[in-house]
Amino acid sequence: MLTQKPNASVKAQLHNCIEPRSQGLFLQSWLHPPFLSTEESPAPRLQTKMSNEPMDPIPMPAALLSCLLLFPLRGQESRQKQVVMGHRGRSAKEMKTLFKHVILSILSLVLVSCGPKSKSTTTDSHTFSTLAEKKAFLERYVSFRRTYETLTYLIAFRDGGDGGVPSPSEWDVRLIATVPTSEIDSWISGLTVTTAPDTSWLSQVASAPSDLSAFEWHGDSTRLVGIDRARRMVIYRNRTL
Repeated sequence: MLTQKPNASVKAQLHNCIEPRSQGLFLQSWLHPPFLSTEESPAPRLQTKMSNEPMDPIPMPAALLSCLLLFPLRGQESRQKQVVMGHRGRSAKEMKTLFKHVILSILSLVLVSCGPKSKSTTTDSHTFSTLAEKKAFLERYVSFRRTYETLTYLIAFRDGGDGGVPSPSEWDVRLIATVPTSEIDSWISGLTVTTAPDTSWLSQVASAPSDLSAFEWHGDSTRLVGIDRARRMVIYRNRTL
């Protein structure tokens, strides 16, 4: 550490190199460095304010203040408009979707109500009082057309298109009839002779004959037909159930 002051020649050289404006400050700091001073400098006084003391107001031009106040309001207004338009847009879409669902529901009800009625039934011929009514109902469930003198039947039919998942229709048509002699052979056309027919189902049909010895039986995978030529009687069954 330096303990002596600079001599006169050093002072002269420093005086020539330093600008006049800064000579005083430089020389003062060189000749009297603060760390060589024996006098204690008073500690600087910090000017502090308590948190509860009011701050001095900062002056601001009125025009700038009004602009600062207006800008947030304009931004908020635009955001409010966007929010309102968004709600309106969503509301319109929801209304359109709801309207479509309502229209589809109405159309479905109309189609169901206007569509063909179910043919599902379990009907005994005794439900009808006349031969014509019996024949008319029977022809709704069989493809052939015949002439009848007497007619008794039991029809069980399940319509596959009767709501729900579409499926094949199922049926069990059992009948006993007296027919003209000229139409007997038309009942067994396309069928093969059967020697051991299952006739246990006949007991469920009213007016079924008890003696079946005179009947010839013909059939295939779904049909069974017995004919008694002497009595012109036909026993018929067509089933998928």
